[in-house]
Amino acid sequence: MISIQNSAAARIISLILVALFCATVTYWGITLTSHQTPPLAAASASRAPLKIEYANRLFGGQANPVRSDFQLAGVLAQEHGAAAIIGLTGQPLRAVSVGQPIDQNTRLHEVRARSVIIEHSGVKSEVFLPALTDAPTIYMR
Repeated sequence: MISIQNSAAARIISLILVALFCATVTYWGITLTSHQTPPLAAASASRAPLKIEYANRLFGGQANPVRSDFQLAGVLAQEHGAAAIIGLTGQPLRAVSVGQPIDQNTRLHEVRARSVIIEHSGVKSEVFLPALTDAPTIYMR
């Protein structure tokens, strides 16, 4: 009678251990094979845009010099695109939409919050707005 109870207890313990082993293998199998990535932080949208020069340096290119013969007076956000008020130094400023030519070999490639990217003969460079001053920028009569 004692051997019957011991063999039943051994079978119950074996069954519990097998069930525990199966549960552990299932848990780790699911954990290791799931490809969940953590959500991106919402603060990433507030980061400053990357500069083209950084990508050039990363891939072994030379940093593009900023064209100093252009004067940027402002940037405009439109419903279906963007534009900039830009011109060559000493010439009148004019509004140019993205993709339009500024002069013979130069076109407006991209408009950013405080700068524009121009493409001159296939080479892109960034032209910045002048630094903010305390002087008023809007004049009314």
